[in-house]
Parts: sequence; C-alpha cells; structure tokens
Amino acid sequence: MEAPGNSLPDHLERAERSQNIKLSADDYAQLMLTSIVERRPIEVAYIQMRLPDEYKGNALLLGIAKTAEFLHEKSFSKVHSAWKAIVWPESLVPYTVPLNKRMKLLAVEHIRQVYDIITLQRFADLTGHSNDQPAAASCARENDFIVDAKTNLLKVPPLMPGESIDGDDWGADLENLTPIGDTVSFLSRTPYQIVVENAKKNDY
Repeated sequence: MEAPGNSLPDHLERAERSQNIKLSADDYAQLMLTSIVERRPIEVAYIQMRLPDEYKGNALLLGIAKTAEFLHEKSFSKVHSAWKAIVWPESLVPYTVPLNKRMKLLAVEHIRQVYDIITLQRFADLTGHSNDQPAAASCARENDFIVDAKTNLLKVPPLMPGESIDGDDWGADLENLTPIGDTVSFLSRTPYQIVVENAKKNDY
C-alpha cells in the first residue's frame, strides 16, 4: 500500500512532534485504529514507515495494517468486503496477541465503528442462508451458535482459557474470551464478531 503525499493528518502530526516521547506498541495501534475508524486507512502506511525497528514485527500492528490495506483497496464498498477484512496475514498463522484491557476496548471500537455489528440478515447474506429459517443455529456451521433475540447479535459459547478461535468459528463474544493478561490465538481466515454490549457491560 502506498502512502499518500502532502501533509499528515492532525493526530499523526502530534505523534511526529512527540519524537522525544517513547511511544508503545499500543500507542501505535491506537494511531492506526484512529485512521481506520475515521475511514482513512491509507494513513496507516505513514505509521508503518515510522515504526521503530522493535515494533516492525509486532503481530497486532501487522494485523491492523493488513486490515487497513484491504479496506483501502476495497474503499469500504460492501458490507461483505468489510467483514472479510478481518483476515490476518498468512505469515502470522498461528500467533497469539496479548489482550489487555486497553487493546480490548480499542478492538471493540474498531469493530463497532468500521464494520458495524453484524446482524442476522447480514450473517445470512454472508453464509448464503435465508434468515427465515426457524433458528439461527441452522445457518451456522456449529449447532451451538445462538442469536440474542433482543439485539439480533450472533454469539458463540464461552471459550476456555488458552482455547483458540478456529477457522470454523463465525463469532467471538468478548465477554467470554480468556481473562485479561492471558492470550487468545487468532488463526488466519477467521472472521469474528465482538459483542459490544457485553464488552461495555463487563468493562473489558
């Protein structure tokens, strides 16, 4: 992905002026997510070019950059394309990402604002099933998927500590991920959903 020319946006300029301040990987992730959430994914290329050497192999930053590249190419044109953007690079399969509280909240905002919360209708569109079937579980690959009747959100059963979200899963309820401080494995080609309501309620 090519970086744009001319001036930097405000939030990137502020980061540039803070050269004497050591930015963490989380700080760079937040800058990347800000660009994506504000629908300017090409700005992520600027951040990539300015990453310190020790962060250039960071799996989370590479994953966010890959998402930004996809979104820039697709121009946010279709819900299906945006949903498919949650695909991590093949070179990072499998890998684990520490999920501290801050990064979980960033992820929630990222998914909520960029991709929206997937509804049963959109899930049906993506899977080629009709949503007039008697139960949403019949649309899913596994029988233990459920849909919240009030919010129409697709949810999955709780994950055990250390358990991975594998390629057959269609969603992930943030409330049920491993405890803060542990890691969760994300495998390539794993579209997933974070249930924002539960995440906020439980302050994850």
